[in-house]
Amino acid sequence: MKRLKLLGMIAVLAALLASVVVYASPYAPVIGPCIDIEEMWALEDTREYVEGALISRLEMNGMPLAYSEAENTFYCPLGLDLEEWPEIQLTAPGAKGVTLLFSDDYTYDWCADAVKDGYSYEVMAYSDTQYAYFYIVFTGLPIVSLETQAAITAEDTAAAFAFGVPGGQGIETTARVHLRGDRSLEWKPKGGYKVEFTRGAQGGKVAHEVAGLCMTDEILLLPIAIDNTMMRDKLSWDMVGLAIPQEEGFGGLPSQYVEVFINGSYEGAYLMLKPYDNAQEMRKAGERSAYSDSLYRIAMMEMAKERPILQDPTSTGIGYELRHTPDTAHPFAALEKYVELLTETDDEAFAEKALSCLDLDSLLRYELIMQAGAMVDNAYNNLYVWAHQAQDGVRYRYAFWDMDLTWGMYAGDLGDRWVDLPVADRVIALDVGGAKARLGEIWTTLQARGFTLDTVERLVEQYTHELGDSGAFMRDAYRWGKGHFYPDGYEIVNFASTRFVMIDEWIASLAQ
Repeated sequence: MKRLKLLGMIAVLAALLASVVVYASPYAPVIGPCIDIEEMWALEDTREYVEGALISRLEMNGMPLAYSEAENTFYCPLGLDLEEWPEIQLTAPGAKGVTLLFSDDYTYDWCADAVKDGYSYEVMAYSDTQYAYFYIVFTGLPIVSLETQAAITAEDTAAAFAFGVPGGQGIETTARVHLRGDRSLEWKPKGGYKVEFTRGAQGGKVAHEVAGLCMTDEILLLPIAIDNTMMRDKLSWDMVGLAIPQEEGFGGLPSQYVEVFINGSYEGAYLMLKPYDNAQEMRKAGERSAYSDSLYRIAMMEMAKERPILQDPTSTGIGYELRHTPDTAHPFAALEKYVELLTETDDEAFAEKALSCLDLDSLLRYELIMQAGAMVDNAYNNLYVWAHQAQDGVRYRYAFWDMDLTWGMYAGDLGDRWVDLPVADRVIALDVGGAKARLGEIWTTLQARGFTLDTVERLVEQYTHELGDSGAFMRDAYRWGKGHFYPDGYEIVNFASTRFVMIDEWIASLAQ
């Protein structure tokens, strides 16, 4: 009797728990396995077909999947190099009264092939009265989704940001987003974006751990649209990261390939990059550097925006765009010695002034890296001049930015010969401070850190795998009407092999 009473109490408790699950928590059906085709037809015969997915959200392990409305397809990041299918639990939170099941059994396919070739798997969703179909594509790269109420412009727009990563910790947060880029926006319709993570719609910035990147409160999404390999920008940042130690300011930045969706539209493969925090980078040269140093970007005048800009006295159409300065009353005061150096016509006086204000190692290292990658846009544009207030006075250092026009991008124009950098060219020609011998020493140091042709070959092979075997390059090609559907970095490796030999021969000739 007691046993029956106990069983009855258990039954009542189970019923209560069931009612709590059904009525007090979001209903999240799990996508079930395939059923016989006759059973599926029977379900269709007793229900009305409707367009769309019948669900508003699909998750894998608690993270939302990106949705392409035009394709009626959800995109699920799985990662690369999967020999077997991982455990996949796809749920639809809030889809009360809806049942989900696969029409196609993805387990019949090799996982790596499904990811690489972008296989599309059909899913049936049905209620008591309706049914619909949608699709799932398994991808190899992390996925960024942005949802906004207004069009994204050069001004900040409120957004919902989601970042889904294969088998890792994703992000869902409010954010601000705006278009970034100058000429690149004119060349291609594929936009570039800056995203800041925020505390609510009007809140300040808040940092998140971005898997595969770092802890940051903002990211850049570079469209890499003008480079048919989609590798040059990433290669440049990775190589600069090898050449410049992390403890120095303005070294390499962490980056990774992602696929981007904006307001239910697939936008393609992007390079996600952490931007410089200028004050943080300058502090690496001394705790108070951010309160005393200034930073300028050499840029074409036509690209000047809201920042003050100083005309270069020696070059028409080139100016110095203000990026940071503690001297708001005289923002270009820290650049005076540099401008004076540029306009000096006497070689002896130039050499004396150069020794007094240039950080020669920084200049010569910049010259070697720029020449190795034939970084044509980083001599007259996208070059940072950092005015560092050292103990013996101002010292000018040099840093890279926006390295997409590199590694043979303009072969036959500037790409296959030396890139002119007037200050460095004159310093080397006059052998200021033993510059010729120092070039060889710095080149040896760079090679010891991995700045070599072998590294270029290895990285290009890695990018080919990431872009090609993830299916991202193919999808980007279809999205933007490209004529090639698999990445090929041979032209980069071939070009780099010539450049590294040229630098070896050049340094050998300087030693004679």
